[in-house]
Amino acid sequence: MNKKIKIISLASAAALLTIAPVTVSTMPVLADTESTTPTPVNGDSYFTCNGKKLSNRAIAPVGNGIAIHNGETLGDILKSIQTAVPFHSKLNQDQVTQSNLETLEIALSHLKGVTVSGSGPTAVVTFDANTVINTRISISGQAEYSYPSVYVTLTNQSTDNASPVINFSYYQNGQEVTDSLTQQVFQVAKGSNFNSLNFKDSNGQEVKFSAIKSLTNDQSLSIKVDENTVDTAKAGSVGEVKLTASNSNGDKTSVTYKVLVQPNNGLHRLGFQGYVAAYRIKGQEVTKVDQIYAGEGFYIGKDTQIVNGNTYTRVSTKAQTDADNSSNNTWMLTNDVMTPSVEVFEGTIMHKALVYDAGGGSKVRKLADFKKMLFQKEPYIIHGTKYYKIAGAPDYIKATNITGTKRTLKHNAYIYATSTRRADRQILKKGTKVTTYGGSYKFKNGKRYYRIEGATKPHKRYVRVSNFE
Repeated sequence: MNKKIKIISLASAAALLTIAPVTVSTMPVLADTESTTPTPVNGDSYFTCNGKKLSNRAIAPVGNGIAIHNGETLGDILKSIQTAVPFHSKLNQDQVTQSNLETLEIALSHLKGVTVSGSGPTAVVTFDANTVINTRISISGQAEYSYPSVYVTLTNQSTDNASPVINFSYYQNGQEVTDSLTQQVFQVAKGSNFNSLNFKDSNGQEVKFSAIKSLTNDQSLSIKVDENTVDTAKAGSVGEVKLTASNSNGDKTSVTYKVLVQPNNGLHRLGFQGYVAAYRIKGQEVTKVDQIYAGEGFYIGKDTQIVNGNTYTRVSTKAQTDADNSSNNTWMLTNDVMTPSVEVFEGTIMHKALVYDAGGGSKVRKLADFKKMLFQKEPYIIHGTKYYKIAGAPDYIKATNITGTKRTLKHNAYIYATSTRRADRQILKKGTKVTTYGGSYKFKNGKRYYRIEGATKPHKRYVRVSNFE
């Protein structure tokens, strides 16, 4: 992991879609930190709901959620949100409005069964009659020195107070907690018995589900299990459960939750979008203390916690025993742990290499030749050029410096160690394909040479550029 950072601001855009329930932010980054804990409102810029001020990063009390309808535009949906949870500020909100539209587009387009056609306020959201939407997102406003945000729930289910409510309860810190079910995530042990309405999580704590007739009527209702794809025999797999409750008035509420089967012990490397946060948890306070980059190795523990509606899993970059140790206070969102694994390979930098960012911009930093490093196996194409990403770092190296480029000789060629000395007596024949690395070198004799396959730090191997087609 990287150096610890004190929490003072919002999550970066690289962490999009990493919070469960779905929480995204595309706001400008004031600092590389994040808190999911509500903080007091300061100044004259704030959100309200039903006429009451909301704390920063609070969950807006909008009942069962803000309704979205098939065929609505992103602009219509954002207007509904702004009506239910208005932001009060003297500052112009054009920039943050655009960011919130992008947040909506990303959040909704990643939901199963939902399609977003177009972009910006006129983009149209469509879904069929069997699609269930119950997702929570983060909406931001622009204050003078910060970007306050609140969570709102979006749903295509009934949002009036007469609709059934599905709850779940669990034990944490010796107390039973009950909360409404909205795109929740759970983690269970491999091989455990799983009942969609009553199971034990990987901590061994019981999780059970119940339903009531409405927000104003706590009469119990039965729950129907519409779908269950959880397979506890498969470590690291992710299943989904869909539940429905109906009352005598004909109102119906359907919700889904996901279940991660705890991955096997050992080092894991996951393919995040850039990086994800690592947190420290103290009571209901969640503080970002670090970040884990795509491909970085870490261990996944059995312990989970639910704080402010988000589920976290204990992790460690040190050892499996540390990931399973209750004294270790490092956590990741369980939703991030569900990210698919990435393969890595050990490669040698065969030509001194510039380091680039994800957009192909130079970081004005070089890595020495013949240095061995771990790279993600799947290459990236940036502006038409092939790169490999360094595992566990936000750095990209041109592939030609690592795996090289195949070139065909148009003449027989000697292999040189220097401009005046041959590396050996071998002669490479015309028509031979030879792997070269990086750009060419200009030697003291004024001629240009490529470093070729088989070169090592003590044994240089070069062929003149003029010998290749």
